[in-house]
Amino acid sequence: MQDKCNLLCYRCKHFQRYYTQGQSEYQATKIGRCCKGHGTVNGSDGCEEFVYRQRPRHISNVVKFRLNNLFTELTMIRNILEEEWREINGQKNV
Repeated sequence: MQDKCNLLCYRCKHFQRYYTQGQSEYQATKIGRCCKGHGTVNGSDGCEEFVYRQRPRHISNVVKFRLNNLFTELTMIRNILEEEWREINGQKNV
C-alpha cells in the first residue's frame, strides 16, 4: 500500500479547493469539495478513491525559442515566394 501522506486530498484529481476573495486576489482555503460524493473535505484528509492529479506540462523556453526561429524563417520564405510570384505575374510590389 502507498504511504498515507502521499494520498492526501489536496493531491487528488477529484478535489476542488474552495477560495475566498481577498482585497486584490482570491485566497485558497484548507477545505474543498470532493467530486466523488464525499462532500466538503479537508485538504489533509484522504480516501480509498484517491487518484493523482496530473499537472499541466509547460513548454520549456528552449522549445519556445526554437519555434519562434522556425516561424521567422517560414515567414521570410513566404515573403520571398510571394515576391517571386508577383514578378512572374507582372504585379507591382504592394
